[in-house]
Amino acid sequence: IFIGARVKVAEGRHFQDFGSGDQGVVVGTDQAGQTCEVIFDGHSELERLSVARRHLLLDQNDAAKDLHRDKGDVKTQRGRTRPKEANSPTWDALAEALVSESG
Repeated sequence: IFIGARVKVAEGRHFQDFGSGDQGVVVGTDQAGQTCEVIFDGHSELERLSVARRHLLLDQNDAAKDLHRDKGDVKTQRGRTRPKEANSPTWDALAEALVSESG
């Protein structure tokens, strides 16, 4: 699981702020603590929840859909080309997290 990955909560997991089947985007990772910061769909970009990696699965269906959607291309800071994302608070928060981690 990596920053920018679409994830969903594994079956049988039920917590106060999220539960089985909830989906979101990883905006931070803590390798030592084996946790990820996730912004779940339908929540504010300010609601970054810390979730143990063992409770998350990569969402293969949404990843495949995103790859085939025509969004145009943009250049990254490293000069790589990536698909342009639609305006979204989740993607804005992800971009902010990436910039703050690199700087």
